[in-house]
Amino acid sequence: MLDVAALRAAAASAGLAVRIPMPLQRWARRAEQVLFRPWDETMVGDVRCTSCQSADVGRKSKIPRFKRASDAAGETHVVAVYRYYCHNPACATKSFTAFPPGLLPHTPHSLESHVLALQMYAWDAASTGARERQWG
Repeated sequence: MLDVAALRAAAASAGLAVRIPMPLQRWARRAEQVLFRPWDETMVGDVRCTSCQSADVGRKSKIPRFKRASDAAGETHVVAVYRYYCHNPACATKSFTAFPPGLLPHTPHSLESHVLALQMYAWDAASTGARERQWG
């Protein structure tokens, strides 16, 4: 066991200053990842954080989640996706789901349905504002 307070007091009495650790270089980060993290976290491939685009990520669990996803042609597929942790301390989103390239999360509603819903909302907001101005 090491008494940190006594060590700091001895360093201060000897006139030694505490050095602020330098940020890790990319090769040092990779060495740390290979040596000290579980192997599954090192085998994430080209997965990047969806929020900050950092490549410093690790898999959250070994068990995949099966999600429905739609490809560019509109066909629905069931794919195994994983949750990942983002190790970037400045990232606002600490975990995310990574879908395979070219696949988007599935929704039963088409893009046209979403656009029509937004259009109806905008019309309602505009007509409500006009009524309030007319009667207000």
